[in-house]
Amino acid sequence: MSAAMLDMPPLLLFTDGAVKKVRELIEEEKNPALMLRVFVSGGGCSGFQYGFTFEESANEDDTRVEREGVTLLIDPDPPMSGRIEVRQVAGLVARRI
Repeated sequence: MSAAMLDMPPLLLFTDGAVKKVRELIEEEKNPALMLRVFVSGGGCSGFQYGFTFEESANEDDTRVEREGVTLLIDPDPPMSGRIEVRQVAGLVARRI
């Protein structure tokens, strides 16, 4: 691996706040088998649309990111346009990942 590759930021960052929130949501569902899938759809005029869903099983070719007992699933070749950061955002009206 080259020195330039070692200096690159990861393409996916799953922040501490997001891990905590996802764990809370899984606990609310009372199903410890749930994993959070990140998916990318479309392209078009407004660019890529990123979404999340819970799943109980992973596909054989999924990339798995595990942090503190929470698993994030990513399709094998998502059409991502750069680095993705999964984080919790809290505002005056809503709290979301």
